[in-house]
Amino acid sequence: MSGNSPHARAATNTVISIIGAAVILVAVNYLGMRHFVRSDWTSSGMYTLSEKSEKMLQTLRGNVQIFALWSKEDPRFLDIKELLGRYVSASQRIQLEVIDPDRNPDRLDFLIQRYGAKMKDMGGGMMAIEASIIVVSGENVKFVSAADFEELSPDMMGGGHGDNELAEYNAEQEISSAILSVTAENQLKVCFTQGHDEWAYEGFGGQALGHLKEGLVQDGYKVAAITTTGASRVPADCKLVVIAGPSRGFSDEEIAILDRYHVGGGRLFLALDPLINKKTYQS
Repeated sequence: MSGNSPHARAATNTVISIIGAAVILVAVNYLGMRHFVRSDWTSSGMYTLSEKSEKMLQTLRGNVQIFALWSKEDPRFLDIKELLGRYVSASQRIQLEVIDPDRNPDRLDFLIQRYGAKMKDMGGGMMAIEASIIVVSGENVKFVSAADFEELSPDMMGGGHGDNELAEYNAEQEISSAILSVTAENQLKVCFTQGHDEWAYEGFGGQALGHLKEGLVQDGYKVAAITTTGASRVPADCKLVVIAGPSRGFSDEEIAILDRYHVGGGRLFLALDPLINKKTYQS
């Protein structure tokens, strides 16, 4: 067959086209590895991080671990995995671990024990973790629930199943807020006074603060018990002092300490039982 025959020229052109396509593919892959960009092809841009989130991630001072406790059977699994992948791509300080509670219960139990995740009763003797995402930086922990991610439309809340059931997807807002919370230089600390027969700082049930403490920790606050008896001041890191149902009075010295704390910009939350004058009440 002559090298100048039509068949030979066609074969040569085909080979050149294949080689050219291969070279382009290799070049694209090479550039992609050096300049990695994730594209969001959703019409709503639900995976695209906002400018505020991008800026926050670029200025992180500490490392952040994100544990996503999400079953692969959940319809939103791929959505949340893709969104969290954006955070990892935007900052080298973000580390992500996705745990399927159904397939890795031992890892789930470890995280529950380590970070004190709150459990909820699903009925029938079944318990489930309330948090879907745990965000950790150093000793600071913030729990995020999937229930906070989605704002449902009135149709869905009424039992409808239209195409526009999801009115708003708030996952980015909740995750970015959690990252900001655990990386803040000054963590908000709530202090509970003790020593005046206040409601129990530990435990649950009647006149116990266990549920309140648990809720505050879940929301990313630090909590501590303090005593003002014999103290010279309220600890400087207390951003809020809670006095919950004391049955014994505070001394003049303690009142002066609390007054200075309040005048200096501290916040007080007083949960006091009402004092009823029996004579006035009976009259």
